Amino acid sequence: MFASLVTEPKNKTLLIKLLDESSQIRDRKKLAERIKVILHQYGVPDFMGKSYEALGHLYKWFGYHFDFAAVPIFKDVLRQETSKIIIREERPTLTKHLSGRWKDGIGQNVNLLGEVVLGDAEANTRYQHYLQALSEPDIHYISIKISGIYAQLHPLSYEKSKEELCRRIAAIYQQAIDYPYTDS
Repeated sequence: MFASLVTEPKNKTLLIKLLDESSQIRDRKKLAERIKVILHQYGVPDFMGKSYEALGHLYKWFGYHFDFAAVPIFKDVLRQETSKIIIREERPTLTKHLSGRWKDGIGQNVNLLGEVVLGDAEANTRYQHYLQALSEPDIHYISIKISGIYAQLHPLSYEKSKEELCRRIAAIYQQAIDYPYTDS
């Protein structure tokens, strides 16, 4: 089912955009319109099967007008279908998954997905979460979003933002050095 997701770069981009934007846009009408734009831009994905492909076309043509029903259904289907490739980070589920991949000789990038960061407290929590993840022996590497570890990104305060971001990124790199990945 996910073969075309892996082999077609446009499908990967489409899925990433749908996942990111469906978790960040809180206004249902805006999200409905954005999903329609993404489907027009990248096409309706075929990696989820013919029935979902047909529903995607219906959504793109007129379903987005019924955002009160279409958006919750869309988000549920997206979560349900991607649950096969996106693992919850709670232990022991993550431990079991990473252990199985380790035995199969498959490296894993841990991407701590989450909602958009809305303030300093949330950014600090996310930053600490990244540092903690790097100290776990079964997590070998992670993806970081700069906007996830620093909430005050403003072009007008570039120097202040740059200084704090450099400090945080340096601490993350130091954590990776302190807890190195060791291959079998």
